[in-house]
Amino acid sequence: LWFNLSGIETQCSRLAEKTVEDGSEPGPLIRELMDKLADLLIRITEAACAAESFDKVMFTGGVASSKYISGILKEYFADKNISIEFGKQTLSQDNAVGTALLGGKEIWR
Repeated sequence: LWFNLSGIETQCSRLAEKTVEDGSEPGPLIRELMDKLADLLIRITEAACAAESFDKVMFTGGVASSKYISGILKEYFADKNISIEFGKQTLSQDNAVGTALLGGKEIWR
């Protein structure tokens, strides 16, 4: 259940530099990055569910707030034996909600 994004980061950095140098549109680069992230989330979700014997997963946070990525995941898992849910998009765009909840743990005890 381990993964490393340094290869993707290096590849995207090189492509981004080339994009800037030749003045081309960044759209294809961005789409490739998002597709690779979605593929990673699919593979890691399937591996985690198989390793831990569960069939329900909740995605939250910045990447999960992407309509593009959540659309790919919803389509992929639609006919699988894994149920996926996503946090509210407005609460997933940054880490403010999670940080606030962590800080409030002491107060609510």
